[in-house]
Amino acid sequence: MNLEEQYRVALEAVTKSAFRSASAREKQEILWNCISQIPYNPLPSPHISDLQTLSQMVSRAFLRKAFSEDDDVRPPRTKAFHRFGTVAKVRFVADGKHPYTGVLATGAVGFVRASLAVGMPKYSPAAAFKFLLDGPHPSENLLVHQQLDTQASRDFFERAPTNRTLPPLALMNRLLLPIMKMWLSPISCPVDMQRLDHLAEVRNDGTAVEHPVAPELVHLYGADEVRNDPACMDDFRTILKEIPSGSLLYRMFGRATPGAKQVYIGSVFTESAFVASEFGDRILAFQHAPPGSKPDSGGKDSA
Repeated sequence: MNLEEQYRVALEAVTKSAFRSASAREKQEILWNCISQIPYNPLPSPHISDLQTLSQMVSRAFLRKAFSEDDDVRPPRTKAFHRFGTVAKVRFVADGKHPYTGVLATGAVGFVRASLAVGMPKYSPAAAFKFLLDGPHPSENLLVHQQLDTQASRDFFERAPTNRTLPPLALMNRLLLPIMKMWLSPISCPVDMQRLDHLAEVRNDGTAVEHPVAPELVHLYGADEVRNDPACMDDFRTILKEIPSGSLLYRMFGRATPGAKQVYIGSVFTESAFVASEFGDRILAFQHAPPGSKPDSGGKDSA
């Protein structure tokens, strides 16, 4: 089955009334069948040149799609960032004593996609989460990263990803960041911050929260059990594939403000092994803006 056929099958599945009315668990299984059905064999090279990345950043219309498409699957497309990754089923257990509401209080099931921000030879781990809701309610997505600077260690979980990309230290990244912010500002503002309001506004059963409370920042700390040898040069997708189903993956902490004390929110557990597939890389969609935060749709960047 080629990629276009995989997309058509997945699109038919997720647009059926049975999927729209299904429980989060049922949705998870339907999507997982699509994600895991045809794994890569062999894995494609994760090496990406700066020229390849820049060539896709030229078009705002191309970049806008990641912010405007709000379904769980999208027509096959190669990402400008986070091009290669690997996906696992997860369960977020909200077991912390904290003031936050919605999915952050009820927990949820869904997926994690672990990736590198710009690919090798730069090593900058990141993660995206899709939390599925019961019934006719769209999934809630969370994208976390740490910073643009290359990580010297090859331990995928050494740095704690967060919804605010930290300022880079490397000179070239410090020079490029203002240009990226200027170019992307019509699509997403601020560029280096993912809001969390949407995660606090709805529970895992799809019901709305009357008085939502969201942290400004979240930090996800990799569990000691899944951290890998910092000197290991194996492909990160091969390393993550060895993490057993049922493993504690991340512990989530939140801050009400950047200077506030961190509060434990909950933990993310795997419910499958990680699988790297073209479906996970090019069809599975993680909306980059929360619902209700619509990017500017003016025609000036439509070329």
